[in-house]
Amino acid sequence: MDKLKHPVFQLGMAAWLSCGVYLGIVNSEWILFGLVIIALIGLALFINSRPEKTGKDRKQEKPPGFIWRSGLVGIGVPVLVAIYCLILVRQEADATAYRTINTSLPIVNTEIRNVIKEAMADGELSSREYSDIMALIVKSQTIVRIEPSQDLEKERERLRLVLETR
Repeated sequence: MDKLKHPVFQLGMAAWLSCGVYLGIVNSEWILFGLVIIALIGLALFINSRPEKTGKDRKQEKPPGFIWRSGLVGIGVPVLVAIYCLILVRQEADATAYRTINTSLPIVNTEIRNVIKEAMADGELSSREYSDIMALIVKSQTIVRIEPSQDLEKERERLRLVLETR
């Protein structure tokens, strides 16, 4: 049996690719995604270079089914994870995120304030935009107070009004 079509290898490949896709899409860690791909290629080359067992050492194995032979598991699972991640990063941020950005506006620099205005240009703040803004705030070494909130409409409107007045 081809070692790369073995179910264990296919599941492992699917898991690592899924992790890489998640890192790339949700966390914008494309370098780590590239390293995962390079590691998978190296692993595949290593596994394929090992000698086959022959004769008595080899167990009788039934050939893998179509799903394993075609690599659908190794490719299909990361594709499903990518679809999930794309949906996840496009969701609107919650009310607490809006309140946190709103309370941080007076103390952040103008560069971050401009990024917030650009993110709110369409009237909403996605969870991805919120993560990027918070990363900028942390990078600028600004301390932000996070206050929980439940009223999404109210917090969104409050942030929009504050941005219009500045």
